[in-house]
Amino acid sequence: MPRMLVAYASKMGGTRELAAALAGTLESRGMDVELVDARGFRAPIDHDGVVVGSALYAGRWRPESIRLLRRMSASRVRCPVWVFHSGPLGDEAAGDSQPLPDNVETILAGLDVHSTVTFGGRLPAHPSGMIARMMARTQAGDWRDFPAVAAWADGIADTVERMGAFPESHPTDQKHVIS
Repeated sequence: MPRMLVAYASKMGGTRELAAALAGTLESRGMDVELVDARGFRAPIDHDGVVVGSALYAGRWRPESIRLLRRMSASRVRCPVWVFHSGPLGDEAAGDSQPLPDNVETILAGLDVHSTVTFGGRLPAHPSGMIARMMARTQAGDWRDFPAVAAWADGIADTVERMGAFPESHPTDQKHVIS
């Protein structure tokens, strides 16, 4: 059974919910999924694949996802990686693909990235934080497309399944401690 890690960084919970939906689809496809908050994750990467997601604010990723990617790159994680971010708000912007921040793009150059995707974001009507409250006056709403999340997760599962048989136990030399 393929082992997948789904790590996320979320400020208001919207990206966490996208990661949970993604993990649920992977589990429904028969995968053993570990869903974790990127903040403080230090376990060995001994998975058959990794998905890393971050909320996107003003074109920037959450620092905890960036730190996780840096640790993965520094420890030379060799399993396939998929990346998503969420955040565009509004009926017109939510469907638009957003570029990866330059610092994230640079880090990903050292990893085996299979695909990246942008999902629309969610902004509650009464968020915490002054900037979010100001934005909510005109941009509150939920533009997350859960069927698109499930379709992307199905694509990940298809890729992992095509990669072949997976050992029940992972040899020590395949573990990469990220610290």
